[in-house]
Amino acid sequence: GLARILAAAAGLHRAGLVHRNIHAGNVLQRRSGLLPDPMLCEPMSGAAAAPFAAPEMLRGGWPTPATDVWALGVLAYRVLTGHAPFAGTPAAIADQVLTDRPPPPSLLAPGLSRAMEAWLLRALEVDPRDRY
Repeated sequence: GLARILAAAAGLHRAGLVHRNIHAGNVLQRRSGLLPDPMLCEPMSGAAAAPFAAPEMLRGGWPTPATDVWALGVLAYRVLTGHAPFAGTPAAIADQVLTDRPPPPSLLAPGLSRAMEAWLLRALEVDPRDRY
């Protein structure tokens, strides 16, 4: 599931590439679980894009591997808690992304391990230098 998506992104990053477009619509559900589809790269737009846009992108910055880490964090947060880390209109989400931390995932998924919660919160740090 998520491990396969993270491994695919790590492979891109090791090759010096940034995906720039990781979001739920670019992940296929197969019988064997979630699988990133390298041929499926529909651009994000509108309300669907808002939760996956990293703070540096909202500020007009250049994408880096940390930008992909943000999107992977959003995706993992949604999968593991059943909720997006930020909610509301696209403008409200953008404001939250720039200024707030998401609710601790363990509040939404009490069985979540401390290690996974720490990973999720670090992946969603506002400053890209503080992410993995």
